[in-house]
Amino acid sequence: MKVQNACYEKGNNVDGSPLLCNKKYYSYPIFNQNFFLWKVNCLNIIADGINVNDLFNISLSFIEFHSKFPLIENVNFFYKNEFKSFIYTLINEKVIKVKSNVIYLLTTPLWFKDYLSREVYQNKRAFKI
Repeated sequence: MKVQNACYEKGNNVDGSPLLCNKKYYSYPIFNQNFFLWKVNCLNIIADGINVNDLFNISLSFIEFHSKFPLIENVNFFYKNEFKSFIYTLINEKVIKVKSNVIYLLTTPLWFKDYLSREVYQNKRAFKI
């Protein structure tokens, strides 16, 4: 609910999150749907001129991950690796560029009204390829 409320404040919807949040790739087994919400949250709070480390820290503080892995000594290590991977995805998709550890927005990822709008868009793209 916390992520959804933050999305609403910016006029976005978790169910209509950008397709970037669903990019399939290898991930650590400790991550579940919370990681999807974490990526949605990162995209929701990302702003032109934000420091990469600040974005990471804000995104971690927004959702309580640390209490979910009491047997993992340094869970931040895993989140930092996943965060880097997500940042590289955003760079490769030409959403952001990073210079001197500062994020510059090149474009805003496409947010959808809801899940159905997102699926319709994705299906149309699949047929054009």
